[in-house]
Amino acid sequence: MALISSAEHYGAVLNLNFDYRSYLETLSADGMNYTRIFTGTYFEIEGESFGIQNNTLAPEKDKIITPWAMVVSDLSGEVKYDFSTWNEVYFERLRDFMAVAADHEIIVEEENNLAQKHLIAQNYTNFKAPIPVVSNHISVINFHYTSHWRNLDPVGQI
Repeated sequence: MALISSAEHYGAVLNLNFDYRSYLETLSADGMNYTRIFTGTYFEIEGESFGIQNNTLAPEKDKIITPWAMVVSDLSGEVKYDFSTWNEVYFERLRDFMAVAADHEIIVEEENNLAQKHLIAQNYTNFKAPIPVVSNHISVINFHYTSHWRNLDPVGQI
């Protein structure tokens, strides 16, 4: 089985402005079957994190949703999390995301602070880097920004 995606949208669930239904429908319509998301409280700052503009993992301050209740200090505006209280709205959104993905036969990889990394990927860009031998430790090969993915011959290329 080949897992094919345009990219991950790590902020698809935690960014309330992100239209994950349209995203998943588009992936499916374009013949893709894989995406990745982040869960938890990691998100980035718009325009500051890695210099990325329109970063789906950098939601506006009032558009962030996390698994735990967020508590904002009135004095400093600092956000803290109440780890004893689940945010049911987050889990409703996550369940709906997963259901829509399942309806479109899209595999979702959840990235979190895993104790042991289960996924080791090797990246290649536009076939400029040859793939002479793929290690048995590599579970995913990413062809970033390639326009030739539909023409891949897995036996001949990998």
